[in-house]
Amino acid sequence: MTGMELPDFNFSRKDLLDFLKYLKEANYFVYMSFMLSTKNSAIYKYTGLKDKEHLDYKEQPKYTDGKEIINEKCGHSVLYQCYTDSDSCMLCDLMALDEEAYYE
Repeated sequence: MTGMELPDFNFSRKDLLDFLKYLKEANYFVYMSFMLSTKNSAIYKYTGLKDKEHLDYKEQPKYTDGKEIINEKCGHSVLYQCYTDSDSCMLCDLMALDEEAYYE
């Protein structure tokens, strides 16, 4: 067994966007944490590697890892095409939903 499958964890585009609108009003701090975390996960990939020249120094996160398949329509990883009912990019939706979180 490679992992536990969560059959009811799938979400539609409308479900996610409705939840985020609710979250923004109910708990702005958690909302912004989610938005910024998602933004940063699209940009930086944690390597966990040690710098060869300075063995006590952990290497900084890298700008993408170059191994992801990129959606040619928007330039984001295809991992963000995660809706059950749409091929839309979740990251593009989040950016459109709240420009403040993505363009500070």
